[in-house]
Amino acid sequence: MKQRTILAVVALATLLLVACDKVEQGSTAVPKEASVVVSTNIINLTKKSDFSNSPLYKMLQTGVGAVVSSDVNGKLDMIAKDPSVTGLNLEALAYAFITPSQHAGLALRVDDESLLEEFVAELAEQAVCTRMKEHDGLKWVRLLDDFDVCFDDNTLLIFTPLDGNVNHQQDEQMMLALMNQDYDESFASTSHAQHMTETGCEDIAVYANMGALPKELVDQYKQVLPKGAKYSDISLVAGVDFKKGSVSFKSLCYSENEKVQAMIDEAGSAFQTVSGEFLNKIPRSAKAWMCMGLHGDKALEKLKQIPQVKELLIGANLGMDIDNMIRAIDGDVLLFTYQTEMLSDNFYIVAQLDNTDFLDDVDYWISSAKEYGLTLAPCGEGYKLSGGESSRGDLYWMVNDKNLYISSMPCDPLTDQGTNAFYDQAKENQMFALVDLSTAIPIFSSVSLSSTRAGELNVELKSESIAENILKLLIRSWNK
Repeated sequence: MKQRTILAVVALATLLLVACDKVEQGSTAVPKEASVVVSTNIINLTKKSDFSNSPLYKMLQTGVGAVVSSDVNGKLDMIAKDPSVTGLNLEALAYAFITPSQHAGLALRVDDESLLEEFVAELAEQAVCTRMKEHDGLKWVRLLDDFDVCFDDNTLLIFTPLDGNVNHQQDEQMMLALMNQDYDESFASTSHAQHMTETGCEDIAVYANMGALPKELVDQYKQVLPKGAKYSDISLVAGVDFKKGSVSFKSLCYSENEKVQAMIDEAGSAFQTVSGEFLNKIPRSAKAWMCMGLHGDKALEKLKQIPQVKELLIGANLGMDIDNMIRAIDGDVLLFTYQTEMLSDNFYIVAQLDNTDFLDDVDYWISSAKEYGLTLAPCGEGYKLSGGESSRGDLYWMVNDKNLYISSMPCDPLTDQGTNAFYDQAKENQMFALVDLSTAIPIFSSVSLSSTRAGELNVELKSESIAENILKLLIRSWNK
């Protein structure tokens, strides 16, 4: 049984290896109600990673050679070099999905049904699958007792229940319905499929309803979900592309419930597009920085909805009116640190102000701070807030040229540092952040995060080598 199991896994892996390198809107064998859909360009990934020449591939060959005959091993080598001998279509993506009934499926396009029949027959000879049978206009086989497989001259479908309780008769009926459904009944016809396409990512694209994801994962985002929205109200699309010198990840949270989508849009009302006021003034020695455009009054409202941030604001308000400071912000806000952790104790914040009316109350802040055991006193051009022995450190702030500075160190106005390499890229966004990774993770030089609208997050990891695909570098580093 162990050998047959390994053979089945190898057969499935072989089928996956023949996914193609062209983007399609979707597979009609994927149900419209699928809770998770993943389109994968495995052929493209194997080429980008130079997988056939990697130590990982040699390790796989050695493992397979230990449990299969030389004939089978030779056949698998031939398939790896020319996947078209399986009869599967190289002009389509592979689609993995999860149905509402908690079945997992994999849909692949068929190019030559006769070649596929020959391939399946060879697998049956090696006891990898059952001998092929035909009914309802489809060819059927089983991989061990866990996977039902059917195909016609257009699509191959692999199907299995996630809980392991296989009911072949019932599963075949569901598969038959999927193979015969019209375009309008399929996932391809949905807005979710369109959103997947709009990521522009060809290597991997994902759709998921958050209600179908593990609770341990989605609970991390509970605090940032629109108030009153359920996980099942939120959809997520994401995509990954591996390139020479970088890997890009794009994601978008949205809802087909108009009221929930309105709440998502409203949550983004605190942001505005970065103007670039501070981008060329970021110290070159800064290890991490983030710039965003903010409407202060809206931003304060959203910040107070996050319990941890609300607690910090309450503490800061004991020594000065941080609420009114934030309300006065209108424009770019820059945060940077000389450490690789963005939220470190070593930070510097500068923000554009709409007004400086809060300065009229500084004398009152100085006297009222004493009531809480704090000291607010003039320091240079600004002020220093000290909190006693239990404090994590002093806080410095000042206003200069209608800009608010808040820092863990004495404040000095920022000066021009020359053109920032990310100036144009950052200006296109409502939020842009950059972290230097060259010391922490040597294979990478930096990671950037950006967003142009509510619910969106884009991440780009850059490597030290711009000549080789980053997936190839990752596989090499994994083997070390």
